[in-house]
Amino acid sequence: MIFVAVMAMTGSMLKSASTAATGILEPKVQRVATERYLGLVARVEMKAVEDDAFHKLMNSAQWGADSARRMVKYCTTVVNAAISLITAADVLTVLHQVLLPLLTAIALPSVWGSLEMARQRYTSWQRFIQHARAAQLLSRLLIDRKAACQRPRSFPRVRPVIGPHRRPARVARQRDCYRA
Repeated sequence: MIFVAVMAMTGSMLKSASTAATGILEPKVQRVATERYLGLVARVEMKAVEDDAFHKLMNSAQWGADSARRMVKYCTTVVNAAISLITAADVLTVLHQVLLPLLTAIALPSVWGSLEMARQRYTSWQRFIQHARAAQLLSRLLIDRKAACQRPRSFPRVRPVIGPHRRPARVARQRDCYRA
């Protein structure tokens, strides 16, 4: 019984240390990723800055620092799950070796659910990025001085511009509400 208590305490301490390290590591990873991104952008030649493909690439790259931070969080979650699984396996082995296959039967549905959730989260994130890019582009166009001078800023003319963004955003919101 003492071994079971020691394993449970060890598992809890390892998970606590992992979570604490994540709190320190996440901002550092985001800062380094942002600095690298800005450093690379600063070295780009003026000819590339005028290229539309470059701007599309930069719009995509702006999300990289946040993605790196989330990756640290996801890795910590995986490490914590592995620690829990190892701790549970040790406890079950001490209690009785026949219980060890039962752990596999219990863990498999959870692993499958986690993988499916990760896949859906990735797909949802890709859709979100597309909507966020479109919203940023629209907001820049709506407040740009040159664009504002070239067209009348009447409300009825703005609606057709915003409409293509509203429809996919509404569908995404309904889909996310349905999942919840």
